[in-house]
Amino acid sequence: MRSLASVVIVLVLFAIGCSSDTRSETSTPAPGPTRTPTVRPAQAAGPLALVIPEAPDDGRAHLPAGVPHSGYSTTPATSGPHWSTAPVNGAPHGAPARWGIYTVVLPDEVLVHNLEHGGIGLHYNCPAGCPEVVSALTALVPPGASQFIASPYPGAPAKVVATAWRRLLLLDAVDSERIKQFIAAYQDKAPESIKVDLF
Repeated sequence: MRSLASVVIVLVLFAIGCSSDTRSETSTPAPGPTRTPTVRPAQAAGPLALVIPEAPDDGRAHLPAGVPHSGYSTTPATSGPHWSTAPVNGAPHGAPARWGIYTVVLPDEVLVHNLEHGGIGLHYNCPAGCPEVVSALTALVPPGASQFIASPYPGAPAKVVATAWRRLLLLDAVDSERIKQFIAAYQDKAPESIKVDLF
C-alpha cells in the first residue's frame, strides 16, 4: 500500500513539473532569428503586363481600293489583305486612314492598313448608342491622335474592342487600365511600324 502511494505521489509531482515547464516555454518563447517577409517582384512592381495571344496571320496583301475581302480570322480584323490608296470612292478616308477619332464606320480593309503601320484601334459596338462608352474610350486617345483610330464597329463580338497587329482585346465595358496595358504592349509591334507616325 505504501509503495502504491509512493508511485501516485511521484506521478503527481512529475505531471506538475511537466505542466510548469510547458507554461514557461509558451509564455516566454526563446528569441529566434528575425524573418523578413518575402515580396515577389511581380507584387512589388504592380500587376503583370497584359498578354494577349497572337491571332492567326492572315497576311498583308494589298487589294485595289473598294474590293472587299472576306475571311478574316478575327472580328475586327487584325491582319490580312487591305487597301492602299489615297481617298477614293469606297475608301473616302484613304487607306490607311488618317489617325484620329471617327463617328463613321471604317471597313476592315482600311483599319488593317493602320494596324500594319503600328497603330491601335479602339472600337465600340453600341446599337442603341452609348455616349458614356464613346467618351471614356476616346479619352484614351492621346492629343494629336498619332497612331490611334477610334471608331464605331457594328457587329463586334463585344461592346469595347482594342486592336493591334494580330492582337485583339474584347471587353464588356471600358477598362482604362487594361486598354493602357494593351497599348503599351502592342503599339508599334507591326510589320511596317512607323514610330510617331503623324499621318
